[in-house]
Amino acid sequence: MKTAKNALFEVVPWAQTLPADSSAALNVRAWWASARTVYPRNTLLAWGCDWAVYAAFCDAQSLLTVPASPATIAAFIQACGEQSKKPATIRRYLSTIALAHRVAKFSNPCVEEPVRLALKGLTNEVSVAQRQAKDWGGSGSGNSSKPPEKACRRRASGPCYASPMTPWPDELSSWRSIEGI
Repeated sequence: MKTAKNALFEVVPWAQTLPADSSAALNVRAWWASARTVYPRNTLLAWGCDWAVYAAFCDAQSLLTVPASPATIAAFIQACGEQSKKPATIRRYLSTIALAHRVAKFSNPCVEEPVRLALKGLTNEVSVAQRQAKDWGGSGSGNSSKPPEKACRRRASGPCYASPMTPWPDELSSWRSIEGI
């Protein structure tokens, strides 16, 4: 008897949009038979969730999910931006869409220029200016002669000498003499 957990992965999410007897559907089903045993459960769930977001957009706009045109994907990116989706989330959606096209042996619309421009435009709108990291001295004007508070890397054996409770041993008193830093 099949459980609900296993039934969830019986059919790849994007195969439902393809005609049942098409070569694309056969390609997807053959791939899915192997993939669902190889990929982790969370990956399979993520693909399903990503596809559900994309399919809902396509249904609302009366657009074809697979094979999609670059204009469809660019419009999807714009819609995600209007919903305040983060660029990393949108890239994950695009990865799932690209996978669906690759498995069905269709050309990948996510690599086309309109899609790249839409994604670039979105990241320009959403991105926040990065702050420059402070140097070890905290003054922001070059290197300091003070050792960093947490200069050591954790090792499997031996203490971490950068903890506030343990003084620096004599051989580590000059942090500039340590090779590799």
